[in-house]
Amino acid sequence: MYFFSLREIRIRTATGSHDQIIPARKADFVLPLLHEAAIAAGCVPCDKDGKLLDGEAILPVISPNPVSRTAEVEAAVEQVISVGNPSDFNAVTGKPKVAAVSKIVGSKITAVELDEAFNAVTARNVVDESSDDGLESDA
Repeated sequence: MYFFSLREIRIRTATGSHDQIIPARKADFVLPLLHEAAIAAGCVPCDKDGKLLDGEAILPVISPNPVSRTAEVEAAVEQVISVGNPSDFNAVTGKPKVAAVSKIVGSKITAVELDEAFNAVTARNVVDESSDDGLESDA
């Protein structure tokens, strides 16, 4: 889809994995993964000649509750753990490899993101296991 802006602006995905400069007063093709950023920056959809498109039906559907990057990485860590492919894990630390999690997320993640997600997932799993102690509750 093409977008039009009154001023030159740089748009970027929430994760920072892709960005693009939209020139002032010129129609420019924008990748689908940048549509939300373009709209948020005030760009408007147009045809390739810069003619603005009528109606809201042409706007991409934007999720009201987009999945956060943290939740994405945590879900990918859980998936790597559940599949259990030994080549996806660091032999020393036992943690999933950055490459394995990045492949599922669809963009490169940092070691810090991996560590935070792994710690959150393992903490949840410890809580889940301790709450399932086999004892009946009096509730």
